[in-house]
Amino acid sequence: MHNAATPPATTSSVSTLSEYSGQQKGYACNVVNASSTVTDEGFSDYISFAMPMHDASEILPLLHDAMNSKIDIFDKLGEASTKAEKHQKQAFDESRRREKAEEEPILKEDKEALAMENGIIEQMKQEMDALKRDRYDIIDKLVSEQKETLEQQVDDYGGIVKDLEDTLAASKSLIHSQKLEYEKLKHERDSALKDADELHKEKEKTLSSCLSLTWNTEFTLLEVQLATQNFSDVLKVGEGGFGRVYKEASGLVYEFLPNGTLEDRLACENNTLPLTWQVHTRMIGDICSALIFLHSNKPHLIIHGDLKPANILLDANLVSKLSDFGISYLLVKSSTMSISLYQMMNPRGTFAYMDPELLTTGELTTRSDIYSLGIVILQLVTGKLALGIGRAVEDALEKD
Repeated sequence: MHNAATPPATTSSVSTLSEYSGQQKGYACNVVNASSTVTDEGFSDYISFAMPMHDASEILPLLHDAMNSKIDIFDKLGEASTKAEKHQKQAFDESRRREKAEEEPILKEDKEALAMENGIIEQMKQEMDALKRDRYDIIDKLVSEQKETLEQQVDDYGGIVKDLEDTLAASKSLIHSQKLEYEKLKHERDSALKDADELHKEKEKTLSSCLSLTWNTEFTLLEVQLATQNFSDVLKVGEGGFGRVYKEASGLVYEFLPNGTLEDRLACENNTLPLTWQVHTRMIGDICSALIFLHSNKPHLIIHGDLKPANILLDANLVSKLSDFGISYLLVKSSTMSISLYQMMNPRGTFAYMDPELLTTGELTTRSDIYSLGIVILQLVTGKLALGIGRAVEDALEKD
């Protein structure tokens, strides 16, 4: 923007002639006051004079001419000042027009840029509004989906809870019924144990009386002949180491054991089923009990001398009983020795079950039966044959 210079002010004022007449000391006075101020010239005049009446006729024409000349100058100055003001105004207007013309493209560009910026801002605002709407729509959609999912999960969990409650109720009912059944079975068990105890006591009494009768029962030769069909080989169970004994005047009669020998059961003779571990364990206990009874016999202990599976018989309940005491010995404890032994010149028995010390020294002691028992136990545990079983067990232990 350019500021146009303000044209200088030009002021012209002319006081015309004022006349008056008066009488003062015989003079007629004409007073002419003329004042003129022209600011662009930088001067001011003030004229005041008084003259006698008789000189006025001469001076007034001159004065009028001077005043007219002065007025003409003032008029020209006024016209020049007016023209200058006009030209100055025109120059100012032209300058303003040019400035306006120069400013219009800039203003137009500014307006266009502002309009473009406003358009961009409006577009961005619309895009932001659209994004907000999309975000709100997505949030609403997600919330709706999550709500549906949660409602479905609540329904599913409700079904699961109901199933669990039903299962819990059924379990409680089952527990209650099982508890009642347990109480019933417990009562029946207690009753059965009581009855079994009574039966056991009664059986012990009966067995005691039967044993006393059995041990004291004597069979005549005729009864034995009838029972054995005259000692028929068809009914013969086995033979002892000393051969058949038929012609003696008296003999021993043993109970019949239907399950045969332990050797037959270990070999599953006649397609018999293998014995269980519980039966094996019980058999070991039975054999140990029998040996304890023999080795603690009073006044003289007894050594079996030929303990092996073939000499272990099984009754109807698979209870083990020792048999074949053909080479058993009664040992008398010496006063000079801490153990009882029997010196044998020719040891007898089954080689695989014989104590190595007996073979080397010929001394038969209770340890001889214990060694044979160890071989039998190894057979029950491993199922292997007696010959070489000790070495096989040692090799297995070394590998482990």
